Amino acid sequence: MPACHFAGTEVALGYSYFTHPGSADRWNLGVKRLWRDFDAHPWGIGFALGAEWDGKTSESPHWSAKVPFSMALDPDRRLVLHANFGWSKPHAQPGAVTGGVGIEWAAAKAWTVLAEVAGDHRGDAAGQFGVRHAWSESTSVGLLVGHRDGLESGPWLTFGLNLAWPH
Repeated sequence: MPACHFAGTEVALGYSYFTHPGSADRWNLGVKRLWRDFDAHPWGIGFALGAEWDGKTSESPHWSAKVPFSMALDPDRRLVLHANFGWSKPHAQPGAVTGGVGIEWAAAKAWTVLAEVAGDHRGDAAGQFGVRHAWSESTSVGLLVGHRDGLESGPWLTFGLNLAWPH
């Protein structure tokens, strides 16, 4: 999602288009604040709030709150663990305690392998796996394939272009 930084806070706005018939396109708004910056320390932690909604209906948004944590598992930062713990409140459903774990492995100078799993206390679970190629320190592309239990449309494929501006 496109994001900008001011005063140590990241604000992101995104749009997702789905090709599966019956799937609703989604808008996303997120705010993240770092309490300890991972780029400057061996580990980092923050707080994130998010809302997701279908712009074509008047349904209430899907809300989420998370505490993301990242830690380098080696001195060269070639292996990084990411985890989060939080709460999610989908439209017209009760809230759920959520959590996830991910790993990034710098397999080569410009290539990173990514894997993550996430779920909630009700048993909803999802995972994805992929690669990221860095063109520069501020530009990369990623390709991920994922699956969520109970998702009628089957696995998904995500292509992402990441552009980071100085802040």
